[in-house]
Amino acid sequence: GKGLFAKKPIRKGETIFIERPLVSAQFLWNALYKYRACEYCLRSLETAEENARRLSGNPSLILPHPEQCRVRKELHQMCPQCQVMYCSSECRQAALDQYHRTLCLGLSQEDPEHPINKLQDAWRNMHFPPETSSIVLMARMVATVKQERVTGYEQNITETPSQAGLARADRARVAGIAASPAHGDGARNKGHWLNLFSQFCSRTANEEEEIAHKLLGEKFQGQLALLRNLFTTALYDDHLNRWFTPEGFLSLFALVGTNGQGIGTRYTLGYRPCPSVIPFKFSHGPSWSRYLISYTIAHRSDRCLLHSHSSLSQWVHGCDALELPRQQREQLDAFIDQLYKDIERETGDFLNCEGSGLFLLQSSCNHSCVPNAEASFPDNNFLLHLTALSDISPGEVRDRGGDGDREGGGGVCLPRLQEVCISYLDCCQRERSRHSRHKILRCGNDTPPRTP
Repeated sequence: GKGLFAKKPIRKGETIFIERPLVSAQFLWNALYKYRACEYCLRSLETAEENARRLSGNPSLILPHPEQCRVRKELHQMCPQCQVMYCSSECRQAALDQYHRTLCLGLSQEDPEHPINKLQDAWRNMHFPPETSSIVLMARMVATVKQERVTGYEQNITETPSQAGLARADRARVAGIAASPAHGDGARNKGHWLNLFSQFCSRTANEEEEIAHKLLGEKFQGQLALLRNLFTTALYDDHLNRWFTPEGFLSLFALVGTNGQGIGTRYTLGYRPCPSVIPFKFSHGPSWSRYLISYTIAHRSDRCLLHSHSSLSQWVHGCDALELPRQQREQLDAFIDQLYKDIERETGDFLNCEGSGLFLLQSSCNHSCVPNAEASFPDNNFLLHLTALSDISPGEVRDRGGDGDREGGGGVCLPRLQEVCISYLDCCQRERSRHSRHKILRCGNDTPPRTP
């Protein structure tokens, strides 16, 4: 098995590492409903005011303190062939180098008969919101491997080396990944991407069918066959023929379903105390206690209105940090609280730019019902920050809450030294029985377990 271990003391609140995904994609229903995000890094392309107008249904809304909006539309760039949008020239070039040369539809971007558009449409008709994965991740995996043979493109997946010091079960492999250059010699590094993708958790045939069943429903076998046919028509490559066989496609499908990490999830990092609140404990985000307006809890349990992966919530954070006279502060707070209510009434649950990605280092973290680290996306893009929830000592012995690798009765699983663990369950799920938690971790449930 895999694991992530501390070699040096890690302090509570310390960023253990920042990781970019090997591949990522916005959810298809999310994109269809015009949640505009960078095609590469998923950064929101709407200004805070545009975001607020759309979500509240008020086209004349004016936000105060516009200087707190971080979106810079002057930097946005479009693919000249297919017109998909990027937040910067760097993202446009990175997508082009990695996979977009293969997947660019050019003038066929809006053609419903194009094989890739037919594949995406079929996926939307099988996998309805709330979305937990995307067929686009698999398409980008294929395109990335295809382009590697032509360009020799590689990616440095560790954006910022760990300041705390980490080791994985296979230290040499981690060192090799972290040292990968952004671009490399195609011949010398042939198979680089296939090697990276092969490092994700694999499943037995029965477990793979369980995952497909969960993502697609009762008729998953027929739907899986349809998806494979459309996937083959759109993307077939002789060098990857194994991925297009029934068994290989199921394995690829299960890899994405098992290892996909939610990006920009609905869990809030943006709520603020207000006059009518219920205190509610969270383990999502850099502050561990948040407050929810009472009707939000009553209607949606721990699902909340805003999170840090939107331009509007970043504007709210900026406004919260302003030093204002008391009267101005009260007026601004009242304006924001009313805006929250307007958005809840108009938009309901579908509020934010959301997607998923494959993160190699994060996927090495084992589950604990008492995690000592958590993943978040404070940069409003696909960069995953793994942050310590408590002090982690190199000699620490962790009780992983009975949800570890040991099979059988209800005893405490074998301890792991120095291990960095995160939770793949939300707060409510961690209160369930050990049997229920095992089932959720194995098969998933209505709330995707791999969203922070």
